[in-house]
Amino acid sequence: MRKIEKSIHELLYHQDSLIIPGLGTIVSKNAPASIHPVQHIFEPPKKILQFVPAPDIKDDILTEHLSAKSDLKHDAVIKELSGFVHDLRTRLNKNKFAEWASIGKFYLDVENHLQFSPVESTNYLLSSFGLSPFMSPPIIRRSNSIYETDKKNKSAGSVKKKFNWFRFWK
Repeated sequence: MRKIEKSIHELLYHQDSLIIPGLGTIVSKNAPASIHPVQHIFEPPKKILQFVPAPDIKDDILTEHLSAKSDLKHDAVIKELSGFVHDLRTRLNKNKFAEWASIGKFYLDVENHLQFSPVESTNYLLSSFGLSPFMSPPIIRRSNSIYETDKKNKSAGSVKKKFNWFRFWK
């Protein structure tokens, strides 16, 4: 079962949506780089994962990837994949959640609807590979003292002496 999770993890780097037959679709959308205004944390662009439960949709991307990787026939892969989904649903009914280590956590909400919470530490956007969030110390500017010093320097150098015309008056 771990190899199916690993295959899903690998395919999410290259696919914008991945259909898991019998379960639903994992959809990814690009999010731009962001800056947290209070904590000063800079985060690179990333893909945000969402899950759309639709067990009736069928797609061959995952099954073809699994059959190419494990040298199994298409029918055997479909059977293995349906067993994987059945095992996931059994764990959900028993524990109310099922976690995939590098992808996210599936859980049942109060109304027994299937929900998904993605792992935030994995960035599936290949163009951001190797970039990690970082924290920058805040920049403290002392604009008043710089302005006053600059104003004094300008006024000291540009003071013109006024010509006293009254000294010639008698």
